[in-house]
Amino acid sequence: MKPADIKSLGQKILQDISHINELKTLFELCQSEKPQVQFASIQVFQFVTKELLKKGYLVGKASEWFKECIGLYLGLLNQLLQESDDLRIKLESWTKSVDLIARLSEQTKEFQNQYFIPVCKTILVLDKPSALVDEIVNLLNQADDFRFYFYKNAQKHLENRIKPMNVLVLLSQLKPQPREFKYLIETELVGLQGNKSDSIQQKGVYRKMFSECWIMFLKHSMNATTYKLVLEMMHTKLIPFMEEPVLLMDFLVDAYDQGGLVSILALNGLFTLINEHNLDYPHFYDKLYNLFDRNILHVKYRSRFFRMAGLFLSSTHIPAYLVASFIKKMVRLCLYAPPSGILIVLPLCLNLFRMHPQVISIIHTRELQDPKEDSFVFEEQDPSKTNANESSLWEILVLENHYHHVVSKMARSFRDSLAKPPFDLEDFLDHSYKTVTPLMLAHGQ
Repeated sequence: MKPADIKSLGQKILQDISHINELKTLFELCQSEKPQVQFASIQVFQFVTKELLKKGYLVGKASEWFKECIGLYLGLLNQLLQESDDLRIKLESWTKSVDLIARLSEQTKEFQNQYFIPVCKTILVLDKPSALVDEIVNLLNQADDFRFYFYKNAQKHLENRIKPMNVLVLLSQLKPQPREFKYLIETELVGLQGNKSDSIQQKGVYRKMFSECWIMFLKHSMNATTYKLVLEMMHTKLIPFMEEPVLLMDFLVDAYDQGGLVSILALNGLFTLINEHNLDYPHFYDKLYNLFDRNILHVKYRSRFFRMAGLFLSSTHIPAYLVASFIKKMVRLCLYAPPSGILIVLPLCLNLFRMHPQVISIIHTRELQDPKEDSFVFEEQDPSKTNANESSLWEILVLENHYHHVVSKMARSFRDSLAKPPFDLEDFLDHSYKTVTPLMLAHGQ
């Protein structure tokens, strides 16, 4: 059958309701193996169904039969969304499903979630082409009502086996909570727009659905890539919108305890919980201290790490021995670091001396000539046992003779800059080989 004939069939039904049984014929055409026929049939079936809804065919003698036809059609659309190899059919199945569920909800004055539940399951487990993901995200972000029910339905499906990266690609792009509600369904619904206690506009209800959805997702085992992506977005896209942010504590503490890059990525989230939600995490500084190793000045997230470390170490409540251990270890690491890394560490250390003048004595004893006599225990993992307070910063004398003139100049700042205003660490965090090499060349090195 040609597309023009399919369109004529639809007009025939609308012109004379006695031909409503032709909906079955249209439904069969929606299952055609010919993409053009199938696409045209879906378009016509959708149009005819919406017109019949407007005319009130959900009530009356034929209502049950009509509802059954709609249910079969929506089931077919969900099947096509999951199984079709034709991207155009997948896109059409998604948009038509949501559109028809919206129109049904308007007619019944209640969100027809029984039709949306299987759709949510499909889009969670589906290996989705990027164009389909974009369409799903775009529609859900424009329709706060459907996004609410997606969060609600997703919780149940996330109890099952999923591909975490596929789900994360979708969840990470969805808006957490609307500022001003925008509905795809134009009629006020029971329990949806303010006339019941479970309204999505009721304070906290939307946030609750968002939170429960994410908590369920975070229970899944993830590969390293997915795990790191979740940690990167934790402090900006999750914590500010969670009903109870402290529920993320176990996830973040587990990550922080792993060490290495994963611990670095967990720092932002932990800092937010500690600083804004009064999280008590024993031995936090001990673990932070052990993240400072010879690799830290070479890793991809170096700037992010030192930004967070600077915030944690600026607290006036941490003891002097702890500050001294951090400063001493950082300066020692500079002996093995590239100039771009040293130019992050030295300004940070100078700032810490200004914030914690009680540890300034280790600068004044930097004249120690024989490093073998240094009491500092570099390999010690407990910062309270490093003997940093009894040590000196002889490393600064070495750095004063560094081949890079900016490094040597910064090292000499330890002699006379402690009374000056602190450095803005942001000015140094983005240093790299690309930025320091021109400085060397300009100085004739």
